[in-house]
Amino acid sequence: MEQDYRSVLDRASWTGIHWTVFSSTALGFFAWGFVYSLSVLVTSWSIVPIGGIPILLTISPIFLVTGNFLLGSLADRVGRRPAFMVTVAVYATGIAGVILSPNFYTLLLFVAIAQLGVGGEEPTALAALAEFTPVRHRGKAIVLSSNFYNIGAFVAASLILYGLSSVPLQKTVLGIAALLLIGTILFTRRRLPESVRWLVKRGRVKEAEQLLGSVRGQVKEVAGFQNVAVATRPKYSARFAFTILALLGVSQLTTYGLLAFIIGPYSFSSIAPQIVMVANAGASVAGFLGAYVVDRLSRRFFSLFSYLGGLVTVTFVLAAVGVVSSNILVFFVFLFLNMIFSELGWAARVVLEPELAMGTNLRSTFIALVRVVAWGFFITSIYLTSSLSTFGFVELNVLLWGLGAMAAFAWFMRGVETRRESLESITGESYA
Repeated sequence: MEQDYRSVLDRASWTGIHWTVFSSTALGFFAWGFVYSLSVLVTSWSIVPIGGIPILLTISPIFLVTGNFLLGSLADRVGRRPAFMVTVAVYATGIAGVILSPNFYTLLLFVAIAQLGVGGEEPTALAALAEFTPVRHRGKAIVLSSNFYNIGAFVAASLILYGLSSVPLQKTVLGIAALLLIGTILFTRRRLPESVRWLVKRGRVKEAEQLLGSVRGQVKEVAGFQNVAVATRPKYSARFAFTILALLGVSQLTTYGLLAFIIGPYSFSSIAPQIVMVANAGASVAGFLGAYVVDRLSRRFFSLFSYLGGLVTVTFVLAAVGVVSSNILVFFVFLFLNMIFSELGWAARVVLEPELAMGTNLRSTFIALVRVVAWGFFITSIYLTSSLSTFGFVELNVLLWGLGAMAAFAWFMRGVETRRESLESITGESYA
């Protein structure tokens, strides 16, 4: 059973069931981007006091990372599909509460609930995609699906801008959009299959065999595909891999969060929605580029290229800070370019995380733990940067991109190549 299911999953043709997994996870990422943007965009609502803005900006990532860990771990215990149903129920409740909130304290509560729900989407989605997708499509499926986070953030910012002068209109437009989104997600989640790898690991072999029959197709030969035998040990040091992934996460996540979401409320409050929109437009475009190249390049080279590009372009943003008041277009252009490499850096690490996770039983939890480190640093940075000048704020981003570039270089020199390899051959996992 073991060799058979690995061959079918890793070398099968792309079928309708793969589209179901992909669309369901992509919509979940869209919801995450949509919800996370709300915590920034609603700072302009009249029910939010000036002193409440830092609280709102901080409570969002705190509950997001809490959802990462709690619901990410839940996916390892009860399965990918049940965890997905829990996450959508939680953030649907939160979104409804945000739109209907009559005061600041109610708003805080429902923002926290919404973030808790979407926080559980990412580790669960990455685990499900990595475990179900044919190996030659694994990288681009993960990158394209996760890119819908940027699209969701862009759409939320656009909707806020459309009703910029009227909070009731903003709430109406957001409510309609959220209703359509949640309905579509529920439709795809009802048809979502459980991970075959997770079923086998849990001893539910009969269910796995039945599901495998629905995805069995023409098995194709894949150049460089390693699927002949399960290794007896991982091909890498788990401690080294976790350290590199955590550093890449701290670098990319913090710089993206600070420049796309935090610099607006802190330094350019009048154009905060435009900053969110421009930043996520750049990231969205890059997501499609990343999906095109990620399975064509070495994972190690792709990571190094992405983080070096981020370091170079963030220095352009630093140079542009001085001309924001006289020429906002220059700032937006360089921000857009930096967000292209930010998304490529995101793509590099979200592909590596499920590939380097320590087996099926811990895959979602491993991904969540990497995020605990990255989001923990970002949450701290929100407070640390509140008193910085705009120039100092961007200088910190330059330093963080430098940290990511060094981590990517270390992985380029000492890391293992995971492209076109079976998950089991990477991790050394056995089901015997």
